[in-house]
Amino acid sequence: MSVGGRAIVCVGFALILLATLLLIATIEPTLEGTDFAVAMVVLGIGMGLIVSQLGNVVLSSVGPEARSEAGGLQYTSQQFGSALGVALIGAIVISSLGGNFGERIASNESIEPQIQQEIAVSLTGAVSFVTSADVTAAVEAAGIDEETSAATIEDYENAQLVSLKFGRLVVAGIVLISFFVSQGLPARRADELAAAPIAIEK
Repeated sequence: MSVGGRAIVCVGFALILLATLLLIATIEPTLEGTDFAVAMVVLGIGMGLIVSQLGNVVLSSVGPEARSEAGGLQYTSQQFGSALGVALIGAIVISSLGGNFGERIASNESIEPQIQQEIAVSLTGAVSFVTSADVTAAVEAAGIDEETSAATIEDYENAQLVSLKFGRLVVAGIVLISFFVSQGLPARRADELAAAPIAIEK
């Protein structure tokens, strides 16, 4: 018994959703451990199941004379969707990082008001997702005292985690929507439907 493309795609989306939720629950400043590895393996399997069926679903829905155009449109759509997704999630993560970091700095009583103001001004410009080591180097270069420096770095690391988890939560929402949209995919290939016997009601 053959498994239809719709069922495979739905299983793939379910695995990606599971992997995304696992990443949200297990992500830490140091990406180590079995939980993270398992989440990445599940994510890879889910993506593989979906990608393996893209060409199958698209090309089987048109006749032989239109398959070259359908293949070209499929490839273009994949590249456009990939670029748009990276830009969208990247913007969400960076915006969340800047906002969350600014709020943590402003509410941290161990950081002097002057330094809070300087950081707030810096966050009004371009915000980049940098490593904790880069933040440490910048704080040390600014000549900030050790206590304030430690508090600033801790706030930044916590803001990183929150922004990454928020970005993955948005991804989970998109995957969930895609799961329901995929219910409209054909359960069987067009050539299989054409070859199937037609039941005649008596």
